Formats: sequence, structure tokens, C-alpha cells
Amino acid sequence: MLDRLLKVGREHYAAEESMMESTGYPGLAEHRALHHEYAQLAAERIDQLRNGNKKMRIVIMRSFRDWLKDHMLHEDKKYTLWLNEHGIH
Repeated sequence: MLDRLLKVGREHYAAEESMMESTGYPGLAEHRALHHEYAQLAAERIDQLRNGNKKMRIVIMRSFRDWLKDHMLHEDKKYTLWLNEHGIH
């Protein structure tokens, strides 16, 4: 399940970044860096869990919750507002 989560996350990031690039979104570099940072952190935490650190179960769940709340509601909102302002739906 964790491998699937990482795969879906990477696919989502790639699709989102492709859309941003094709529409000329000016914050693409910063947004891409956030995606990279989160994907790296998620992979490291999953590796720690696989290596026996059971505390990572809670950390991973909280990280996912925080990402949904913070990244999607704040960072993703920036580019959706930009798209709407430029007539891209």
C-alpha cells in the first residue's frame, strides 16, 4: 500500500507540474521543489518504517494529513487561482 501511495503521489505531481508548465504558471519551480521535498521525505519515512521503526506509522499518517491540509489547501490553491485569473479552467 505504501508503494502504491508513493507511485500515485509521483503520478499526481507529474501531471500537476505538466499542467503548470503548459500554462506558464510562474510559481512552477517553487511548487516543483515542494513536491520533490515531500516525496523525498515520504520515501525516507517509509524506509524507516520498513526498517522497523514502528513510530513511523503515526508520523506517516500525520504527514499525509498535514500535506492534504497544508499543501492542497494553500499551495495548490495558488495555482488554481492563477489559472482562473488567466481564463484557464
